[in-house]
Amino acid sequence: MLRRVLIASMVGLFALSSIGCTRRADEDHVRVLDAMALTDENYVRWLGRTHYDEIEETMQFYHVTSGFEVRFFGTELTVTLHTSNTDDAARKPYFVVTLGEQSPRDGITITPTQDLSTITLVTGLDEGYHTVRFLKRSESVDAMSAVSSISTDGYFVAPEPQHATNLLLIGGSGISGRGVLGAQHQAATTSNSNPFYAFGYLLGEALEANVQFVAARGWGLKWGYNPTNQDGLVNIRAAFDVVGIDDQHALVEVPYDFGNFVPDYIVINLGGNDFAAHINALSPTEASQAQQLFQQAVIEFVNHLHDIYPNATIFWTHTGTAPGQLASAVLSDLDPRRDFVEAVTLLGVGADGDPIGAANHATYPTHLRNATILYDIIQSRNQP
Repeated sequence: MLRRVLIASMVGLFALSSIGCTRRADEDHVRVLDAMALTDENYVRWLGRTHYDEIEETMQFYHVTSGFEVRFFGTELTVTLHTSNTDDAARKPYFVVTLGEQSPRDGITITPTQDLSTITLVTGLDEGYHTVRFLKRSESVDAMSAVSSISTDGYFVAPEPQHATNLLLIGGSGISGRGVLGAQHQAATTSNSNPFYAFGYLLGEALEANVQFVAARGWGLKWGYNPTNQDGLVNIRAAFDVVGIDDQHALVEVPYDFGNFVPDYIVINLGGNDFAAHINALSPTEASQAQQLFQQAVIEFVNHLHDIYPNATIFWTHTGTAPGQLASAVLSDLDPRRDFVEAVTLLGVGADGDPIGAANHATYPTHLRNATILYDIIQSRNQP
């Protein structure tokens, strides 16, 4: 079910005029979603972790692949988008627009040039019913994103039904597609990073699943490169409990409602940043103590996930390095029969001669094969 696809991206059309404030085209038809109407699930489906800011009257969306989906009758769709760091070449935000069943890898790539933009996402369509998705390609630690208005020249209708399966992806740059489009010895930037070419999202496509990320480059389960780490207090474990992370590497202190997305499968890819940013620099005695704390953090997090989502199957992925081996050991003791958690060894960067991406990250061929490894394991577990 996994297949190669060519990158087909183009810059979206930027509208110069502002959106009108009329909410209804006539007595029954809604053509503008703004303010609290942005929260109306009858007309818009928000994807990923989001938060409505009542003061700014915007819907904030955070991690990669988050955004919205709408279905409308008409010929075009326009959005008013609030972002940050649009003038920073390494961190400027990227978004993808898809039409109908189109893959994000075939969608339109949009890179705003201003922090506040009114953008025509699609235009010139045949008059009729259309489904459009607007998805975040870049990470929230690089740029923030929010929407204050969505409008059409026609009217909105109820979104299409969702997939039946939910997939939650948790990790750092390895799971979010950092540097996947780049080449070895290049610096990783938002321009050569893309979650839609990474193994987690590819797995979601194969499973025909709704996907949610909790991920940030440089962040670890406990320790990481993020300047806000505070000796192991601000990390992915803490980020899991809130709606997002901002572009200053700080937690968005809004608790996340775990009932908003109940996963069938959870894929975790953590540990590399814990070791590279912290443990590897310690003395042998200190490193041994830190490794024990890391293992305790693995157990605590997995138990936390299992308590919240008792019916989900958890996969702790690694590439056979020290953090993965330590995690595997304690998870085997926690669940010897692998009833709810299983450690899975994936292929490392450059495996079997695969190209190496920017900042020593995996490229699409490796991600594709890792998605296949996980897909096959899930299929085998589902066999009677």
